[in-house]
Amino acid sequence: MTKADASLRIRQIIELETRLTPHLGHQSITIDLNRARARQTRLAFLPLAVGFLRFSVYAVVTVTTNILIWKEEIAYAGCNKWSAAQLVPTTWNQDLLPCPYTRTQATVADCCFALDKACKLGESCWFHQGRPQFQEESAVECYRSKGTNSYGAGGQCCYGQNGQLITTGTGAGSDDRYHSSHYIFKHFFHDVLPFIGCCKVSRDPEMCDTYLRHRPPRRGSNTNPQNGGAWGDPHYQTLDGLAYTFNGYGEYTYLAILEHDTATLQEITAAFDSTLNYTFMSQVRTAICNSGLSPCIWTW
Repeated sequence: MTKADASLRIRQIIELETRLTPHLGHQSITIDLNRARARQTRLAFLPLAVGFLRFSVYAVVTVTTNILIWKEEIAYAGCNKWSAAQLVPTTWNQDLLPCPYTRTQATVADCCFALDKACKLGESCWFHQGRPQFQEESAVECYRSKGTNSYGAGGQCCYGQNGQLITTGTGAGSDDRYHSSHYIFKHFFHDVLPFIGCCKVSRDPEMCDTYLRHRPPRRGSNTNPQNGGAWGDPHYQTLDGLAYTFNGYGEYTYLAILEHDTATLQEITAAFDSTLNYTFMSQVRTAICNSGLSPCIWTW
């Protein structure tokens, strides 16, 4: 973090835990806030002078959690000043990965997405509660992109109770100007604090909409789906981008959609010449089958 990111002055230190022994590798520490509070003679306020917001935020340690206490009028002014300094999102959110369409897909996309520990299934997702007055869906679990683009931005994907990607409102994940893991302080001051001020403290829905314009929801549908196909020897490319060559001989199912009415795409390969060791596609046919049709209707 540099002075250009935020000006941070700590005027009082609160002792939360003592006698901590560091270890190599990953280490987690559980802090008993009841015990920490007992060591304080009074509630401790930490004035944080946040340069980019131009107003002070006070963090107060209570029995259960850390609470950010802002006056609504200060949050309103700060949100406006923050908004005036923002660039158009398309100048920094290019080439971010589109979100998996379902939570099930996100859980197995270990290559690209990691569980957001601030919003896990079965726990509170305070940052991603939809606004009831707009019938917005609330998230039950969120995932964050593991990598960044060339601008250091990151993507967040949030899913509703039905497991589907949320793409609108405050329940949705967002494009973050700075990746939450790669640029922790920048993310906190440029993405998290503005959200709290514009959407959590301020009760003006236009202020929250302003934030959402600058940090738009991360969609799964804003990128064209991967094309699939087959050609030549034959060579194949599946819908998830896998390319390979298959020289099987006979009749094969290339694509099957098993929900509701069943659609099947089949291909038939034949030997080009009995003296040569390769095949080609002689037919491609599709079938639509449902409980009211027997047998299936084939077209090719």
